[in-house]
Amino acid sequence: MGGTGIEQRMAILQSAADQQIVKPFRTHGWMAEITEAKEDGEYLVIMAVKADVTRRVALLYSSATDNKYYKKLDSEVDRTFTNGELYMIESFAYGLKKPIVPVDQFFPVLVAWNKELHPETWRPPVKPRPSSVHSIKAENPLLSIWSRLDQFASTHLAEKLIKRRAEEQSIDISDEKITSKGIGVAFTMRNASDYFRAVPFESLNKRILSIYYGGLALSFAEMLASPTGPADLDEVEGYTKFGHGFYTFGTELRGFSELGVGVLASGFLPRWADFLGHDVSGYPKEKAKSRRCVKAST
Repeated sequence: MGGTGIEQRMAILQSAADQQIVKPFRTHGWMAEITEAKEDGEYLVIMAVKADVTRRVALLYSSATDNKYYKKLDSEVDRTFTNGELYMIESFAYGLKKPIVPVDQFFPVLVAWNKELHPETWRPPVKPRPSSVHSIKAENPLLSIWSRLDQFASTHLAEKLIKRRAEEQSIDISDEKITSKGIGVAFTMRNASDYFRAVPFESLNKRILSIYYGGLALSFAEMLASPTGPADLDEVEGYTKFGHGFYTFGTELRGFSELGVGVLASGFLPRWADFLGHDVSGYPKEKAKSRRCVKAST
């Protein structure tokens, strides 16, 4: 049996696997679970099944793992990930047929596997039509809108919303999942309200940040309120663990107009775009070195 240190590392690893691999698998329609937990190599194996396809994924606690475990997993699983950045990977992961990458690169792999199962041509997403429209008439419509949105800061009302949407879309969803999603919706709606209400009283810099993070909280709430969206707040927060999914670049900036913005295959942005029905399989895994590289990739 392993000591306290190993037990703690395995607990951390299991939490990471659940947040970064198991829950995203399930959100995308796979049946997934951790099937192996090896203390001697400090790694986990997750098996996922969808239709007649089975995928096996390994998650290592550290890239600084004995080469014998890398070779063992290379022959047993479809992909191996590390819980953290790669460290002197060439000294440990040599003689392998499959690449070793950090767990923040799992989502692009999942997107590719989903596309293999459904290789249909991408088309613009069809926006769902609301089942009902609430007409707001007031001297201050924005205040009335927030009065409406603030209702979903109540866990009970958030759960009712999710349950009603599931019934309208004929989606079977467990009471446990409704509860976990409802808690997430209520929490993120409170956050969004706090950020936006503070905007009029803040400096320009803080105002921009508040609007950004308030918008991010609203997108979290929308994803959680969908019966087919993330299972709980933990999963959504896992999307941002490796960044927000875009970056800025520029050379010898002469003004704001010279600033470039690029998207990445990891982080929150591709998860949000995927949720909205967009094809994210072409998102780059690395930052472009220049504006020319971005144009070439697009």
